[in-house]
Amino acid sequence: MKINLGSGENLIKGYVNIDKRPIADIKKYVGKDNLAPEIHDVEEVIIHHAAEHFPNLIFWVNDLASCCINGCIWKITVPYLTWTLSLSNPYHVSPLFTERTFRFFDDIYKREQSKDFKLHILKTKFTYNYSLWGKHNQSEWEDMRLKYLNVVRQMYQEIKVIK
Repeated sequence: MKINLGSGENLIKGYVNIDKRPIADIKKYVGKDNLAPEIHDVEEVIIHHAAEHFPNLIFWVNDLASCCINGCIWKITVPYLTWTLSLSNPYHVSPLFTERTFRFFDDIYKREQSKDFKLHILKTKFTYNYSLWGKHNQSEWEDMRLKYLNVVRQMYQEIKVIK
């Protein structure tokens, strides 16, 4: 099964679209409602600018992982922590995403609540704010990302679930 979690109105053909809105294939409030038993044997997950709207990060990560098969790939796009427009958005209940957020579910930081799985980050890509900062080489972008606000608009990660 492939799922589009927090689909909103962006329904993806070939995926089970899950959202709290009635337009979705399955109506669930991610972060509050359990995904199981309807969702199981998940092999791929797309979460595009929805995770920041899900309450209780630890709950939904654990809930989602419990529905996934070993080797499931999560493809997540979220606003980056230092993007101030995201921080000021009152509809973002979990606006604190960096390249390190999901590392807290791997072997190094794993807590008791995520003992049945770990997450391994395969890929991280940043979308830089060219209109504000102009053109720079990759090392300059990396340096600026760590020092200044509004350098990175969003972050994309591919994450593997290991059970």
